[in-house]
Amino acid sequence: MFFRCLLPLVTVLFCGAMALPAAEPGKVAPSKAKTTDDKTPANVSAADSPDTAKKRLVVAPGLKVDLWAAEPLIENVVNFSFDEQGRAYVVETGRRRTSVFDIRSYRDWVDADLSFRTPWDRAAFFKTNVSQDNAVFMRQLGSAKQGGFRDFNQDGRLDWRDLEVESERIKLVWDSTGSGVADKSAVFADGFNTSISGVAAGVLARRGEVYFTSIPDVWRFKSSEFGVSSSGSAPGSA
Repeated sequence: MFFRCLLPLVTVLFCGAMALPAAEPGKVAPSKAKTTDDKTPANVSAADSPDTAKKRLVVAPGLKVDLWAAEPLIENVVNFSFDEQGRAYVVETGRRRTSVFDIRSYRDWVDADLSFRTPWDRAAFFKTNVSQDNAVFMRQLGSAKQGGFRDFNQDGRLDWRDLEVESERIKLVWDSTGSGVADKSAVFADGFNTSISGVAAGVLARRGEVYFTSIPDVWRFKSSEFGVSSSGSAPGSA
C-alpha cells in the first residue's frame, strides 16, 4: 500500500505493506519469523487493514501520514514512478523467490552460473537441471531457506516450464475523482515470465514514455500505445 507523508512544502511518498518496529539507537529491530513460502508469509494477515498498518508506522514529529493506495489496487510492490499527471506506474513482482532461484541455496550451480556468457546459456541450463528427475535439484529445493517453487502450470511435473507462469508487471494507478486518494488501477504491461526472467526492479515515467527494468531486459514503452494519454486520462477513465 502507499502512504502519503506530508511536511510543509514537501511531499514524500513511499510504499510498504507493513512497517517494521522502530529499533532503539544501537540496537537491531527484532526480526520476523522465517517462512519457506512467500505466498503465505508468517505474521501477516490478509485481514490487516490499512489503518492497522498505519498504526505501525513511526514518523518524525510534524510528519503526517495519509493513505493513497492499498490492496487490491496494488500488491507486492517493488518500485513506482509518478508521471507529470500524477499517475503512478507501480512495479509488482510475482516471481520473487518463487520463480527466481536464490543461488545461495543452490551452491552446486555457482560454477555454471559464473560461466554463462548469454541469457540463453542460463535458459539451457535450467532446461537441463530444473526437473523433478534431478535428485540433486530436488534435494536443494527441499532444503532452500526461502522459496515456494512448485508445479505452477499444473501439468503434474516439476520442471523448467513452471518458471514461465508467474509474471512481473507494471500497474497503472490513479485518482479519477481528484479526492487525493487513488481509486483506479489497470495492468499497464505484463508477460515478463520467461524461464530466465528475474525480479523487476526499476521504473521511470517521463514525457509520455515509461522505462522499465526486468532482469535481463530494459524496456521502453510509449504510454499512448497502452491507452494512456498525455493529457491525463487513463484506461477506463474517459
